[in-house]
Amino acid sequence: MRCLVAPAAFFIALLPLSATAQQGDDWYITLAPMYLSAAKTDGHLTAGSKTVPVFMDFKDTASNLSAAFSVHFEGGKGRWGVASDLNYMGLSTESTFTVLQATVEGEFDYNQTVFELAGTYRASAKRNFGLIGGLRTFTVGPKVSFTRNQTREVIDTSQTSANFFAGFTYRPRLSDKLSLLTRADIGGGDAHMTWSATVGGEYRFKPWGGVVVAYKGLGIDSGEEATAETIGTGFHMTYYGPTFGLNLHWGKQ
Repeated sequence: MRCLVAPAAFFIALLPLSATAQQGDDWYITLAPMYLSAAKTDGHLTAGSKTVPVFMDFKDTASNLSAAFSVHFEGGKGRWGVASDLNYMGLSTESTFTVLQATVEGEFDYNQTVFELAGTYRASAKRNFGLIGGLRTFTVGPKVSFTRNQTREVIDTSQTSANFFAGFTYRPRLSDKLSLLTRADIGGGDAHMTWSATVGGEYRFKPWGGVVVAYKGLGIDSGEEATAETIGTGFHMTYYGPTFGLNLHWGKQ
């Protein structure tokens, strides 16, 4: 497993322990129970010695969507906190495939799960600048099902990539109801590199709730060349597009 130590060490080194800078021990919780992302997908997957380009816009995704689930959570006390994010998307479509030089009709199922668990630290006195670091797992599951010679066959090349990451957040309050939301991070581990970046804003229509509109990008590069013995292990994918959600707040933010 590569690049595991550097991002974690970077995160720890940037956490100055300043007891005099503590500003209260109030708990806070933010929950986005279901956010929507109109994302595009760009990149490639490899199977054996072949590389398959992948490009899918939001219209393609919506028309082939079989399941979707997302949730975001943040909570903490004082300057320290935790954050977690789970995003699942499943696509399903019927298509024609070439298998062993034969053309067959079958189903193509593709699912991806991105999970994050991180620690956070509000570094500035106004708590608008913070550090974030933790673990991001990326699971990609392309599966082809077809019938050949009256036998049902399945080709499944699912795999999970686990990576540490470190970065920062910047969330200044522009007014009583409007806040800027930004985040950027980079990391690695099983993958050669993974990164994410977000810029947007939240309109707080009530103290307990706000509407979020943002633009987010997420990328992962396995850094591996697939062979006949490691089918499906090489991939480079980028996801980018607008994101919409509802934040529910408890405690002092």
